Amino acid sequence: MPLIDGLELIRSLRQRPDLRNVPAIALSAYASENDAQAAIIAGFDLHLAKPLEPSELAILVGDLLRSKSSGKT
Repeated sequence: MPLIDGLELIRSLRQRPDLRNVPAIALSAYASENDAQAAIIAGFDLHLAKPLEPSELAILVGDLLRSKSSGKT
């Protein structure tokens, strides 16, 4: 992203009451444990490292949507 990175974006979105609980997954080539922790601390619900299988992403998106709608996260 040309102006801000994903961590800055999610931090700004989480400041908005209308977007505070929107499900968000960080999909990144940065795959270290520190990168994953930074993404979660910034406000992402999940951190996934590329490459990943589309079917895995679909399952995780479904799980996240279900957990958000039931209030588990």
